[in-house]
Amino acid sequence: MDTDGSLICPNGRKLHFAYRRPIKGNLYGRQEEIYACEDCGGYPYAAQCKKTDKNRTVWLNRELTALYEDVLHNPESIHGRCC
Repeated sequence: MDTDGSLICPNGRKLHFAYRRPIKGNLYGRQEEIYACEDCGGYPYAAQCKKTDKNRTVWLNRELTALYEDVLHNPESIHGRCC
């Protein structure tokens, strides 16, 4: 992420919001956001950076990301306890 909160690919290009979709098999209405890179053309490491011929795509689940950050930054929280 850059300073204004935008997702950035390894090539330094912004990933733009494409669409939102429900997570398969989730009964609680959770959704994931899909972001796509502006343009991967001319990137020398594109084969290692992405798996298809299309531009790089990232799936983001904001709820899960918030839980991960809670665990990393506060191991004494209810989500950070292992036992």
